[in-house]
Amino acid sequence: MDTRQQQRGMSLIGMLLLIMIVVGVALLAMRITPMYLDNMAVRGALKGLEADPGARSAESPEQLRSLLQRRLDVNSISTVSGKDIKVRRLDGGGREVRATYQVRVHLVGNLDVVGTFDEAVVVPTGG
Repeated sequence: MDTRQQQRGMSLIGMLLLIMIVVGVALLAMRITPMYLDNMAVRGALKGLEADPGARSAESPEQLRSLLQRRLDVNSISTVSGKDIKVRRLDGGGREVRATYQVRVHLVGNLDVVGTFDEAVVVPTGG
């Protein structure tokens, strides 16, 4: 008579490996998520600038940059600076406001995650 039973379940080493993988993914998500949340705030500030009557009547690119920078300051966004904001006139009227920037987040050891973002809106001219 064979009294041996087949073992079921996970070994201690398997459990430790699973825990390490889950902790690694959680660490990665905790480090990367704020970068994307900030980008959503930048996109929202640009969309708000697009609908702002003050932006439509702005006469210079510096005024548009200043309006956008104020919106970013309200949301505590420090990843976008004035040099990252480009304003150019469009042929059909209006101005394109583009924020192109990179965010570098330290992950662990000598590993960093770099996110490159490029958001743009067209601000119509006139009141």
